[in-house]
Amino acid sequence: MMGGYTDKGKGGDMHTTLDLSQYNDVTAYADAVHCPVVHGDYLPTPQAVARRVREAMDDRHLSIEQVAKEAHVSIQAVYSLRDSGLSSLREARRVFAVLDIRVHAYPVEMVPLSL
Repeated sequence: MMGGYTDKGKGGDMHTTLDLSQYNDVTAYADAVHCPVVHGDYLPTPQAVARRVREAMDDRHLSIEQVAKEAHVSIQAVYSLRDSGLSSLREARRVFAVLDIRVHAYPVEMVPLSL
């Protein structure tokens, strides 16, 4: 018996069989909703932040002025993130959004700059 079960209701015994031979490990989940995997960066130090910002700017061929304009932050904030990896959390989030950088946590050194 393949995928069957017995239903003992008022009408007596009823047996149902489900043919699973048409499914394999790919087709079994063909109708499932697929969520894209979102890559998140782990940036535990200001140096890691600065390195990731430089990489993202180079990959997108963006200047500091372009990033600052799109992120609605000062040019100094972008310079600071690129060179030292430090800025306020608000400015960092805006710049990261423009550069499509997703992080799990921010370096603790950014907290005092945000108060």
